[in-house]
Amino acid sequence: FESVRNRVFGYRELLDLSLAKPPTVTPGTTYSYSNTNFVVAGMLIEKLTGTDVGTAYQRRIIDPLDLDDTYYVHPSTAVPGRHIKGYLRPDEAGAPLVDSTRQTVSWAQSAGAVISSGRDLNTFLSALLRGELTSAGSLAEMRTWTPVNSTQGYGLGLRRRDLSCGVSVYGHTGTVQGYYTFAFASGDGKRAITAVANTSNNGTVLNTLPRTLEATFCAAPPAAGAGAVTGARAAVPEPSERYEDMAPGRALRR
Repeated sequence: FESVRNRVFGYRELLDLSLAKPPTVTPGTTYSYSNTNFVVAGMLIEKLTGTDVGTAYQRRIIDPLDLDDTYYVHPSTAVPGRHIKGYLRPDEAGAPLVDSTRQTVSWAQSAGAVISSGRDLNTFLSALLRGELTSAGSLAEMRTWTPVNSTQGYGLGLRRRDLSCGVSVYGHTGTVQGYYTFAFASGDGKRAITAVANTSNNGTVLNTLPRTLEATFCAAPPAAGAGAVTGARAAVPEPSERYEDMAPGRALRR
């Protein structure tokens, strides 16, 4: 992390780093999360709008929705206003936590170099699912699901999670060194929750966040210590999910 926290990557550099590696799966055969796809999306945004990603976000999302606590500050490391510090749990047992708050997040760029608040994320997801940010056709494409496992689907930049009470919620997860985020809303956008933890590389914390969805949308948390909820559907991530949205080469400490 220390070697990249202040580094600035170009989009093409990130793409080249990815394409130098062999495919993790055969395209079109199975689900596999990829930050590289969002880097390509950022390149497309800049080509099609003729402006940088940060300006496009500001004009098309941040300003229309009055998101006062949302910023795309890349490549700066400044965090405007009051904020919580993020702490990276080191890989070495017993080593001190790393204050990772100030970083370019350049390894992610359009895949996650955004600063926001829980309130703004709830506003954003609610507006998206109500059809206020895209056409009906585009939103329908976003909600065309590829199976992830027995309780999840993935569309175009949108996750679906099926909860124990039969309710499905929509949104996304995110991991940047020092922070975990779960942000999901009901299908009609009338109810939303964002759960944030100011740590990362911590499997215990990450596996706790999905339970906030059960408590919010099913009105009851899962059984304590059970690691799952009553019923056929599990509310905690399966092992394959624990590495998603992470910087390349970073594994979670269990």
